[in-house]
Amino acid sequence: MRKIYLLMALCLSFAITSCGDKNEDEDIIVDYAPVEFYISVENKSGLDLLNSENEGTLDVDAIKLYYKDKSYSFNSEATSPFTRAYFPRFEGMELQKIDGKYRSYVGEFDGNPGHSGDSFTMEWGDGSRDTFTYTNTKVGQHGVEHKFYLNDHSVKSGAYPYVSITVIK
Repeated sequence: MRKIYLLMALCLSFAITSCGDKNEDEDIIVDYAPVEFYISVENKSGLDLLNSENEGTLDVDAIKLYYKDKSYSFNSEATSPFTRAYFPRFEGMELQKIDGKYRSYVGEFDGNPGHSGDSFTMEWGDGSRDTFTYTNTKVGQHGVEHKFYLNDHSVKSGAYPYVSITVIK
């Protein structure tokens, strides 16, 4: 009987010491997905202008990306994050073939609602330029709404931090 009382006292002491006050002001760490752009370039007939096999395409080597006072060309190799923590890492632009169509991948940008947004400019090698912009707005306690713009015209908004944009040349 003594053993039962001792065991109950021990369990009760664990129960009392393991319960603590719930601190509502504790910091909660939330990872936000990075913002990414997938940019297709087509003519009015829908011809993929990034595919070098098509006639009248853009010179991919002449395409430049301007972001934060730096110029970028297409990367031939992409690297992956080295840690489990997911921090956006801007790597310039990469030419990707997705579902048989070429796209310029540009990213990663900060998708955190504390980061108001950013913009970059692409020069297409034919003298024309386009400016891409995104904004992040906090929604609720941990949500975020992303808005995407092409040359100051709204393209898409929502919770997803990526956008597929087709530029018509």
